[in-house]
Amino acid sequence: MHDGAMARENLHMLRLTAAPQTKLGPNDRANVDIYKPFFTAGILSVLIAGCTLGAIALLGISLRGDYTASAWTPYVLAHANSQLFGWVGFFIMGFALQQHAPAVRYVKLYHGLAYSSLGLMSAGIALRFVAEPMTHVDAATWVPVGVFSGVLQGIAATLFLANSAITRHRTGEPMPWQTKFVLASMGYLFLIAWAEPWAFLRSHQADPSASILFVAEYFPVMRELQFLGFVASMIFGVALVKLHSCFGFKQAHRGFAETGFVLWNAGIFLRIFGWKQLFHSGMVDGSLYHLSGLTLALGAVALIIATEVFGRVEQPLRTHKFIRAAFAWLFVGGLLMVLEPFHLKAIGMPFSHAYTGAIRH
Repeated sequence: MHDGAMARENLHMLRLTAAPQTKLGPNDRANVDIYKPFFTAGILSVLIAGCTLGAIALLGISLRGDYTASAWTPYVLAHANSQLFGWVGFFIMGFALQQHAPAVRYVKLYHGLAYSSLGLMSAGIALRFVAEPMTHVDAATWVPVGVFSGVLQGIAATLFLANSAITRHRTGEPMPWQTKFVLASMGYLFLIAWAEPWAFLRSHQADPSASILFVAEYFPVMRELQFLGFVASMIFGVALVKLHSCFGFKQAHRGFAETGFVLWNAGIFLRIFGWKQLFHSGMVDGSLYHLSGLTLALGAVALIIATEVFGRVEQPLRTHKFIRAAFAWLFVGGLLMVLEPFHLKAIGMPFSHAYTGAIRH
């Protein structure tokens, strides 16, 4: 039965064995169980500073009727940081570190780097959670703390990437073609993590107007790199493998997937440079920005087709409805990007916080 095959795949993935192995050589794969603390940290993060804080901030914004209400800005920023590095980041890190166990000779280094990245990222999220609102009380003390929190997150991300690079079990076999999505995601992670200290410092300047201008110019760019680059690329890479091996969908279509890879990443960079063009033109010239929406939407369609997620399966599972719903929302997000210029024209505005927030969420 397919359920049995899926169970065997999960057991292989988690490296759990019923009996201890003997006579392991230094190049044999070690039995590890590293995902649990990362998953637990991710759940705690979303329950405290992630969705809970986001819901409170959204309530406050709704009562004020203003998306730019300055009193709620620190909580919105702390929420975004926690969602990115906590809720999503911890799950990605835990799954990635669990997926391929290290060789026995690297297992101590593997665990040392893993727990170091977990501790440093947790500390960075916690300090950011406190520093964001406290900078308005005592900037001299809390701005350096906020910058330091970003440095901790940068180090944590670097240790995670180093762990992935130097402690993996090497079979000598070439990496599967889907790995390009994962490598792209890791590249985006390195960039966004080390941008955090700089972004915190520049968004908490002594001159409030300078901080507002910085946030308006650079935070949209960072959000695209964070969620469309780091998060989405990792999801695509994992989905193109695991939807077949774990959930019984057909094998991914390589041609559509690689087309989607090119379109998606081109769309990200078009969106970044398009936003800069729009911003520096006084919110008048949005040609590249709106072209990026079409490019990303086409990339999303290509990747949805590549996954075969809406195709027939031999053994339907209850989990399929959730997976299909996620890809349906991806399609809706792409459609919203295509319709964005028409919406802005209809409301007579060059930009809409509400509409952009709807696309991202």
